[in-house]
Amino acid sequence: MSMNTNTIANIELSESENEFLQFRHETTRSRIIKYIENGLPFDKAVIKEAGESLIAYYEYIKDNIKDEDKHKLNEFDDIPLTYHGEDLNEFEKDIFDRLPNIGKWQWSNYTRVWRALEEADECLMEFVYHEANYLCQAPQNST
Repeated sequence: MSMNTNTIANIELSESENEFLQFRHETTRSRIIKYIENGLPFDKAVIKEAGESLIAYYEYIKDNIKDEDKHKLNEFDDIPLTYHGEDLNEFEKDIFDRLPNIGKWQWSNYTRVWRALEEADECLMEFVYHEANYLCQAPQNST
């Protein structure tokens, strides 16, 4: 798909929206476009993709971290929350309620929700790098 056009899924994108997509990974861009094709406006498509990606990444970590390291993940995500999403609309609340606490905490720190979710994703990557680096390794073939 060529990103030189400002039209995606028969929807005209602004120059800034088009530029935003150009700087995203192909998988992320494809998911955002899919959400737009399914009727979400650009901003909600970006938030949905970022939220769903963060939730999936956290679930992967939770499901694959070694038993002896699970306490580290629990401690990492045991963040006292001062914001609980009381002012969110239904779309935002659905995503917010499913986020790990790091995502909820970051949501309260940023005016741009997609940026908060990206920051939470970066925090999870740092956690994995420092506390569960084996999750970064490709599985070893047993022969």
